[in-house]
Amino acid sequence: MQKALFIFILGINAVLAQSSSQKEINEQVWKRFVEAYSGQNTEAFMEIHSSNLVRMPIGEGKISRFEQYKVQNEQNFVYQKNTGTKISIDFTFAYRTVTGSVAYEIGYYRVTSQKDNKTNYYYGMFNVILRKENGTWKILSDADTGEDVTEAKFKSGKDWSYVF
Repeated sequence: MQKALFIFILGINAVLAQSSSQKEINEQVWKRFVEAYSGQNTEAFMEIHSSNLVRMPIGEGKISRFEQYKVQNEQNFVYQKNTGTKISIDFTFAYRTVTGSVAYEIGYYRVTSQKDNKTNYYYGMFNVILRKENGTWKILSDADTGEDVTEAKFKSGKDWSYVF
């Protein structure tokens, strides 16, 4: 009986620790991601990524590292600003797990683009590995695709409390 109680208590502690880590990840990564992306702020956007970042757009046959990804985002944000395009992003999550200082998450995103009184939506799926570096969660690996992702798939994400 004591062994079962001990295992139960360990399980509860693991759930509470994961919940606490998820809250940290939401604040340190996803909330800041939404703010930086919507604000088209490259420096703030790159701050949530590890300097050891591995970025893989699925289906494009290439892998980018931190500096390449930073340049790509600078160019995209400048273009969007110059053309008067406003963007925002929302997330839903299909799977999230944390073990110590490493987390793995699968989810969906919706990018909203507004220009000339016209609104467009773009959907995608992502897989990220996050790592806690010097007390702060960062995106270490990021792979995404827009292939076969629809509004329905975005809405199928289990975790709606993280759509900011």
